[in-house]
Amino acid sequence: MKKSVKALYNSIKKHVENEDTLAENIEHVGESQLEQEPCVDDAFNKFSTVTKELSGSMNELVSKLHSMLLFPLDTFLKNDLKGVKGDLRKPLDKTWKDYETKFSKIEKEKRQLAKEVGMTRETITGAEIAEEMEKERKVFQLQLCEYLIRVNEIKTKKGVDLLLHLVDYYRALTMFFQEGLKTINHFQSFIDKLVTQLETIKRTQNQERNELVKLRDALKGSMASYKEESKDPVKLNLLTCQVKLVHDDPGKKCFDLVSQNRTYHFQAEDEDSMKEWISVLNNAKEQVLMKAFHDNTNSPCINQNVKELTGSILQIVKRLPGNNVCCDCNAKDPEWLSTNLGVLICLECCGIHRQLGVHISRTQSIVIDELGTSQLLVLYSDWPDVLFTLQLTVKPSGQTMY
Repeated sequence: MKKSVKALYNSIKKHVENEDTLAENIEHVGESQLEQEPCVDDAFNKFSTVTKELSGSMNELVSKLHSMLLFPLDTFLKNDLKGVKGDLRKPLDKTWKDYETKFSKIEKEKRQLAKEVGMTRETITGAEIAEEMEKERKVFQLQLCEYLIRVNEIKTKKGVDLLLHLVDYYRALTMFFQEGLKTINHFQSFIDKLVTQLETIKRTQNQERNELVKLRDALKGSMASYKEESKDPVKLNLLTCQVKLVHDDPGKKCFDLVSQNRTYHFQAEDEDSMKEWISVLNNAKEQVLMKAFHDNTNSPCINQNVKELTGSILQIVKRLPGNNVCCDCNAKDPEWLSTNLGVLICLECCGIHRQLGVHISRTQSIVIDELGTSQLLVLYSDWPDVLFTLQLTVKPSGQTMY
């Protein structure tokens, strides 16, 4: 029984330690949610507080288990039951042996005296030797009383006292469950309010997710697929493509799809079919542009995605040849765009361009201003290098105009 009680004590103590660790981790998780949802952080803190209260109640139960069961059992086994298997009877057995030895000695002496006077004694009564055996008899009776008293104490502690300790422990256990239920019932009102708040937050997050899914689908829908019989399919982004007619086509059935790095030549069955294909491609391109930049302007997540997309395009544009320095003075990291000329310039040269007038050079900041698709596509070309080369070209002679 002591082993089982000790195992229960250790397991509950370990449970208390784990519950304390759980409360700390819940609190840490709540701190990470503070900037996103304050009510979620408050809920995590409440759960952490309740967990700590339940852990504290269980810690008190562990202390009562030790004081009411484990310690009394340990004391009883080490002190009261010490030597029960043999040591407890040794003093009694010794006095009984001394008593028998003295009785045999006196009986032998009585028979020897009777033999000396010519008499034969068969038996000797207790009354004849009672006086001589009085000391040994009292010692034996004393040891017998002490033995019976000890046995009675052990019987009481092993039965009634142990049951009383169990009663005390189960009263403490009942109090523990009542206090825990009281804590949970007090927490229930907060739980009911929290469920309503979490449902609202979840609906908002689902709405944001649906908007992101729509944006993803729209971006996927902006990819046109092209396949040759001998090659794998190629997907083209319509945002960076342009449909052009082939003017020298005698049958008027061909058109070109100009992408970023290649021109694809298509031939329809007839002129009407060609016009339908061109119309479909242009409408798809326009639809993607409208969805990405206009349809969802009130949605913060869409605006954020557009900003991230624009930022990533600007990073690519800055790494293109000619865009890493000012087109006029070669200053590094230019942050202004001349939308008329399609070149990047520094802040000082931007002031000069503004003095020229917007009919010559219209400037915008690539850091502060929101750039449109056409402006980004202008930068995504080799025009800055070409313009810079033209500006450095020496006029052939004084007679020529150019």
